[in-house]
Amino acid sequence: MDRILIGRGQQFLELQMSLWNKHLTQIPQQSQSKLLFMTDTHHRVRSFVVKKLAEMQEPITPEFIANRLNMQLARVTAILEEMENNLFFLVRNEKGAVTWAFPVTVETTPHKLIFSTSLQLYGASAEHSFAAAYVGGQLNNDYLSVDIDTSCKHCRQPMRITVDSNMRVSVNEKGAQPLVFMPDVDWTNFTEKNILQAYCKKSVFFWSEDHAREFRANSDQSNGIYLNLEQCARMTPITQGALFAFER
Repeated sequence: MDRILIGRGQQFLELQMSLWNKHLTQIPQQSQSKLLFMTDTHHRVRSFVVKKLAEMQEPITPEFIANRLNMQLARVTAILEEMENNLFFLVRNEKGAVTWAFPVTVETTPHKLIFSTSLQLYGASAEHSFAAAYVGGQLNNDYLSVDIDTSCKHCRQPMRITVDSNMRVSVNEKGAQPLVFMPDVDWTNFTEKNILQAYCKKSVFFWSEDHAREFRANSDQSNGIYLNLEQCARMTPITQGALFAFER
């Protein structure tokens, strides 16, 4: 597909790839502003909880983080609060334990992740599910493959999408040409406590472009963009690499 699909109300617009490519080049600079509050210790804590959610498959408590990273509990708690308040990093439960550390979560979502290491977890959204192999591979400095067991938002037909840390992609179901929907959010005026309702629960997979068009035509949906898997594979290292500052 040589264009990007954009959903507005019940309609679809098309964006030329040249404009999309220009947008991609701007992402690293845009992401820098989101990371200004983070120190090396913030990055260390964040990387730790993302990896440990997959390994432990249960909420990660501040006490556990403090003990394993040899840090003061008060400092860990403050860092977790800062990252949660800055939206794009993690979400805690009512006890203060980390349950979502993007791109993964121990909470049940429509996107089950089965890692080549035999661990199982859930993707925080369709986009995050697609990014899990790349992020995991980078954090562990090793090859990783992830099977995403999900379904089409329109027809509910199951799909298994396999993505590896090198962004190679395959689809198990014959005839499926999945799209990843990513909703637009006005982050400048965003006031919600976290991004779960506004973004994560609205970022979904579709079996094909036809299914995405039928779903949007039936009712007003969130504005956003639709990427095929090739486009998503190209975008993921740019967006996640910038948010994790892998090359810092």
